[in-house]
Amino acid sequence: MSTPQLAVPPTEIARAPRERTSSWPLIDRVAYAMCWAVGIGLCVIAVAIVLYMFVKGISYLQLEMLFQSPAPSQLQAESGGFLDPIEGTLIVALLGTLIAAPLGIAIAAWLTEYGRPAWLARAVESSRSSPERPAWCSRCSGF
Repeated sequence: MSTPQLAVPPTEIARAPRERTSSWPLIDRVAYAMCWAVGIGLCVIAVAIVLYMFVKGISYLQLEMLFQSPAPSQLQAESGGFLDPIEGTLIVALLGTLIAAPLGIAIAAWLTEYGRPAWLARAVESSRSSPERPAWCSRCSGF
């Protein structure tokens, strides 16, 4: 006769409740608001620059430029053609994928089947981040 297994409820991690910014000292609240204002301001400036470049550049863009190679010319405005840079980008991305994918799969299979050397396991596991501790934190501390 076997003994019945009791279901153990999962335990939750006890965390302190977040304190509201209204309980912060005035100087901290002002600095917090200024950080948000500067961050939002920089985002607005970045979006404005991108939109300005898009609006000004769209008038010079022609569809045939995507499919022709740049012509030799002294003036860059007359050379035209984006085919070579697009091909180069695709070739580099393909080569990177062809090198990284088999290597990543081989390392994962080796770690799974044959063991975990401490230095390699630490390097692989430190690339994962968690909400409690970002990946850079575990790489710096060595745990």
